[in-house]
Amino acid sequence: MAKLPAWQRRQAERHGVEFRLGERASAEAIRALGADAVVLATGAELRPPELYAADGATRSLRDYVRETPSIKGGTAVLYDHDHSAATYAAAEALAARHARVVLLTPRTQIAQAVNYCSAIGVHRRLRQLGAEIVTGARPLAFEHGIVRTEDVFSKRIGEIRDVKLLLYATPRRVRDELARELADLDCRLIGDCMAPRNLMIAIHEGHAVGCAL
Repeated sequence: MAKLPAWQRRQAERHGVEFRLGERASAEAIRALGADAVVLATGAELRPPELYAADGATRSLRDYVRETPSIKGGTAVLYDHDHSAATYAAAEALAARHARVVLLTPRTQIAQAVNYCSAIGVHRRLRQLGAEIVTGARPLAFEHGIVRTEDVFSKRIGEIRDVKLLLYATPRRVRDELARELADLDCRLIGDCMAPRNLMIAIHEGHAVGCAL
């Protein structure tokens, strides 16, 4: 799969596309280019859970995998409102760094975005690693090493102690701030910054806007 983006970049460079990597785009920098049209693919971010209070290490799963993990030991809590295979791969990685892993989900079961056969493998691996799966629950607060939880059906309050890290994999929200700043230009949005969806739709929209321009 890695050969595909490499091929696409070679083809783009062959047709005169300039790549400027390692730079953060701002409205001022984009305007300075004097572009006739702007295509934004600024993506989306995971929506943080609504916590009443938090003084502990709380990270989105995306941020966590991008950094070099420094927190070890104790309990890691992963709030799973995503249900994709990547979330459970992260749970397996957490089990190698923490004495206890607790997986919280507000749904009645996990792995609902994974096909049935693959979900069996997810359950097998998590159970073999000793991960605890708590369904129908969400985090309320993370203070003094304690994550308070709420049963979404009964509203009963629970506690998870000795927590060193709270991660969340949640529904995405668009990152469209730059689009609003460039509203006076011919600005076109593609992919998750228009609406969070899957990769194939983003590729299709990129192709369509390329043809249109």
